[in-house]
Amino acid sequence: MLNIQSKNHRVHTELEKEIVRFIIGEGFGLYESYANDVPISIKQKCDFEMKTQGAVRVAYGKEYLGADQEFGQDIARSIGGVLHYHESSFGGVTHWTPNVYYRADKHHFIAQQYLRRVKTLCFDVDQKMSVNQILFAFEQMDVNCRPFLILSTPKGVQFFVSYEEAWFGSEKAITYSKSIASQLKKVVADLLPIDDAKDVFGWARFPREENVMFFDPSNTWNNTEAKEWFAEQNVMNKKMFAHGGYLTQRAGIILQETGEKGMRNKVLVQLGIMAQMDGLSLAEAEEIALNWNTKLDVPLRRNDVISPLKTVFRSDYKLDFNFIESVTGHRPRAIRFVKHKKSRDVRKYDHKHELVHDIQSHFEKVLPEGEGESVPLEVSSRQLADTLFGEVKKHTSITRALEALHEADSRFVVRKKVDRNGKPLRGRGAGYLVYRTQDLLNMIKDAKQVKQQLLTSLVYRAATFAERHHETYTTKTKVAFEINVPIANKVSTRTLHLSTQYLEIILLTE
Repeated sequence: MLNIQSKNHRVHTELEKEIVRFIIGEGFGLYESYANDVPISIKQKCDFEMKTQGAVRVAYGKEYLGADQEFGQDIARSIGGVLHYHESSFGGVTHWTPNVYYRADKHHFIAQQYLRRVKTLCFDVDQKMSVNQILFAFEQMDVNCRPFLILSTPKGVQFFVSYEEAWFGSEKAITYSKSIASQLKKVVADLLPIDDAKDVFGWARFPREENVMFFDPSNTWNNTEAKEWFAEQNVMNKKMFAHGGYLTQRAGIILQETGEKGMRNKVLVQLGIMAQMDGLSLAEAEEIALNWNTKLDVPLRRNDVISPLKTVFRSDYKLDFNFIESVTGHRPRAIRFVKHKKSRDVRKYDHKHELVHDIQSHFEKVLPEGEGESVPLEVSSRQLADTLFGEVKKHTSITRALEALHEADSRFVVRKKVDRNGKPLRGRGAGYLVYRTQDLLNMIKDAKQVKQQLLTSLVYRAATFAERHHETYTTKTKVAFEINVPIANKVSTRTLHLSTQYLEIILLTE
């Protein structure tokens, strides 16, 4: 007879389901239920006319990501499908593509040119870091975003930044989101040792219960703020490089005069990278490259000059300092600029410590001093944003400031409103309870006194009960002692110990 053993399946947890649903979102990206259950008419309208639905790819191990695998991966077109693959496999899903592609039936379709919807950016760090180190680094950046998810990996961590709304549909929107992501990656790389070769849109670790280090769905990057920040970065870069950049250095000038056969394509790529790092547009870089091409003994075809530049501007390449030095005899000097601090009335964004100060002043006015019974202040981040600035869209920044309030000031204590199970509330009932620290300490002290009084009362009642019913229990004990009960052949040590205690109690009561 065959010995058939049942296969153990992994069951997704509520946390995993919540994170997947948050990353994908609702109404666009993937279908809610299985794609095969969706009527064809609706599917065609969503897929081809509205361009709101696509597909993602899941994998069951890192070893299946390297090449075009026919096994070890699956295609999901719905949230239910992602969770289904995670449960129906032996070890569960380990990697996936959090962003949605037009089609994912082949491995090579997981590329930037096939993106249909962008909402999540993934950054990979190949060294162990704590949650506080990553969050502190983002606090030091002049950008109003913060990771919403941090996952541990065997070699380091992965952290994720999410837009408040997804960029999807048109090619222009996807291209614009790529530009914002590329600029953010440069800013993050100045403070964190991220992997430059990692595509922020491609494969990422799947959120599993055991590798989730941090998750806060309120940390989203407002799309309008992201566009304003990117526009400000472009203006700043153009001003920075107006007085000189890589192309105007000695190495850059000599490189523009170099065109020997065997290295022309490499020189062209380095010129394109210099132009990109100098803040020039693709059209301006093409003009420089075409001018360089006219100086060659045998000029290249126009398409052979333009195509590498498009590749450079579409990706995130780094300068090859060693190659440039070997060709020109000069090593380019790395350019790093320090931004001067602006006053608050000029800046579009507020620093966290400024928001904390505003919130403190507001609480001082609306939260009365504790006299008699203390009542906490119930408030939400949207209400605070509307009260302080008249802009509800600043609620994300207010949320971060509320979380840091107790670190900056010991006068107030902020706690999230929770349900009867102790989990933070979501939706309309969500918000915060704000206490004055001294009032909260008084409340805790009063609660301890009530508890102590209750315990004293219970001890007193138990003692008087034993005295009143002493004779009754003594009589019943004597009767029980006279009963002849047979003892089993095998008696455990614990049974003998309890029996001995029982006999000692009977003798004492007599």
